[in-house]
Amino acid sequence: MSSQARARYEEGLVAVLLLLGPLLLALPGGLGLLHQAFTAVELTAAGLTLLATIPVACLVALRPNKRAVFGTYLVIGLWLVFELSAMTRETHDTLERDRALSTLLTGVVLCAAAGSLREVGRATFGRLLCLLSLLLLLPPLAEAAIGAARLFVEGADPVDAVGTLSGILGNAGELSNAALPGALFGVLLATRSAGTWRALGALAAGSLLLHAAFAPALTTLGAAFLVGLLGATVSRMQSLPGARTRGMLLFATLAVALGAGRFALRALPSGPAEAAPLNTPAAQVEPSSDLGGLEVRALIARASLEAIQDAPLLGHGPGQFVAAFPPYRDQREIELSSHDRSVAAETEVEHAHSDLLLAAVEAGWLGGAALLLVFLHALRSIQRALSRGDDTEAGLALGLAGLIVASFFHAPFLHHPATSAVGFALIGATSGTINGAGLRGKRWFGVALAVVLCSHAPRALAIKRHGDALGELRAVEQDARAQLEVVDRMLTLCPDSVIALSRRARLLPYLGATSEEQVGAWEEVLRLRPHRVEAHMQSAVVLAKSGALEGARHRFSLALDLDRSHPSLLRNLARVELFSARTLAGTDLLDELEELGHADKLWRLGLATDLLLEGMHQEAVAVLERIQLRFRDLSAEKCYELAKEYRRNSGDPRQARVADAFECTAHRLWARRHAEGGDWDSARRSFRQALRFARRDDLSLPSRFELEFAAILWRSKMPIDAKEAFQRAGNDAVAWRALPKWAGEALLDLQRSDAGG
Repeated sequence: MSSQARARYEEGLVAVLLLLGPLLLALPGGLGLLHQAFTAVELTAAGLTLLATIPVACLVALRPNKRAVFGTYLVIGLWLVFELSAMTRETHDTLERDRALSTLLTGVVLCAAAGSLREVGRATFGRLLCLLSLLLLLPPLAEAAIGAARLFVEGADPVDAVGTLSGILGNAGELSNAALPGALFGVLLATRSAGTWRALGALAAGSLLLHAAFAPALTTLGAAFLVGLLGATVSRMQSLPGARTRGMLLFATLAVALGAGRFALRALPSGPAEAAPLNTPAAQVEPSSDLGGLEVRALIARASLEAIQDAPLLGHGPGQFVAAFPPYRDQREIELSSHDRSVAAETEVEHAHSDLLLAAVEAGWLGGAALLLVFLHALRSIQRALSRGDDTEAGLALGLAGLIVASFFHAPFLHHPATSAVGFALIGATSGTINGAGLRGKRWFGVALAVVLCSHAPRALAIKRHGDALGELRAVEQDARAQLEVVDRMLTLCPDSVIALSRRARLLPYLGATSEEQVGAWEEVLRLRPHRVEAHMQSAVVLAKSGALEGARHRFSLALDLDRSHPSLLRNLARVELFSARTLAGTDLLDELEELGHADKLWRLGLATDLLLEGMHQEAVAVLERIQLRFRDLSAEKCYELAKEYRRNSGDPRQARVADAFECTAHRLWARRHAEGGDWDSARRSFRQALRFARRDDLSLPSRFELEFAAILWRSKMPIDAKEAFQRAGNDAVAWRALPKWAGEALLDLQRSDAGG
């Protein structure tokens, strides 16, 4: 093999290895390494991408860099700032820290390797980017088309099929960003190449626009328009071939047309308008909009600036955005992200939807400045590449420009491994050479990068295997114990996995774990994510069920500080307050729920039922009065009539329990009426009827029933039974204060008799 042929072969090999990680991530169906992933795609992909970068790192180490590029050293500076932040800041979520640092280190190596490419290597690299775009875009587009056709035949709405456009990466925006550079290079192929590559380039460009229009990924359409317009303008100014100018202009025009068409379709009525119910809150009748994502990004950006102010120099630590951001979230953003609370799972903001903001939050102004320098150098490289008139350099430069535009609305360089690998490789491929000898041709530089990268390989491999185990939880229906075995395997690989720890905490109740074990499991989650709403709320629920109401109130309050309008939190805290006899605090929360449009009368009736069967009459009445007017001024006779009414629907267990609560209350109120009249035998008989409904599953009675019954027994000249009931009730000061006057006096007499005896 001649030296020239060998050089061409090596150039092609480097180009292939540069995109090995993204290509492996893009493999569709069962061939793909992410096909079972349903959460934490970025985490798993970060480990896989680092492992896939090892071959090119070793090749660079064996093949001295003949073209040392300035961009590599700027990216190294960015990585070192993040490393400094990791060393000086307390990082709670160490797994996310390692993910962020691994992504940056991978970018350093890819930037250095891409900087060694010459003309042949850059041309191969650009064509591989085009193939990567097709690999990412065609499978979800085909699946969506087939799904839409099937839905149309079945008479359903074909628009429902667009959910499949998230593709193998699980996020339509990330998928469009990863495909954007290849599509932009495809425009150059379509206008300046011939044969198969011309067709493939046109297909990649068209596929991106279709995907972005229907997903929708409006920021991708915007980036396509701006970069297409830039390419056409530069080509026109430099009197380059007209086909290139027309191709870029057509691409920009189609991007605008498809974006406008998207809004036009959304504006068309899909059928006769239905009037909203009069009691429907305004927040529930606002029409959804494709621009909702832009509003969310604006709110996140504003909150991110607040987060930066609390850690201005070196930020909150690499990968710590998701752990540090919850206290800064805007309530409006939470409502939009949860689609007005229609999403059952707790929503989290994983990144700032802007690379510059994300860098500033995680590594302070120093990190933001370092990334800004990288971008400024990249823009200088883009300007120089476009001015030369070379199609390959122009295509790569436009692809990089597209990602930089997208970085103002997404996090393609710092958070998404697939786009990060492509972006940093493009920075290296377009970066200018360093003048003078410097480090040029020194083998130790490539060896050092390879050694540092390989030192992170064990952790990356553990992260990859952690993702494989996570996929097993979805792939096969398993019982709780089998799921726990998979989760334990995940924790063996990554003991600091919030995903695995949270899954374990959710499984423990199904395995008969004690309340202490369940709370301890959620404490492990909070150790890594101190502001995780789910962990605060679920641990509070466990404490409330175990009777530790003070601890539950504290944890619910902590969660409510993070999400003031969370309906489930407000309901649970209201329940805790009412069962703690804090009636005013509880009813204030109920009123707040009603103002937010979450009155939920059936839930309130269930709460009142539980309070009545717990003997908490005043608290129950306060709840019932907020359900319907007919529940006001409850007398014994009225409660008995309500019991008969609900008993007619006794086939429903919930209705039967409501009937039991009202009948229990009726007999209790009759007993009190007899007691106030001094008829203790009738009071005892009526109260025994009430106790039939108040007994719990273990046959015990609530303390309020025990105390009141002890008073009746004492006045009925049954001292032994009275003292036994009194001892069973325990020393409940709150229950004492709620007793009728006659019951309190009787119990004081009982205590004096014990003291006198």
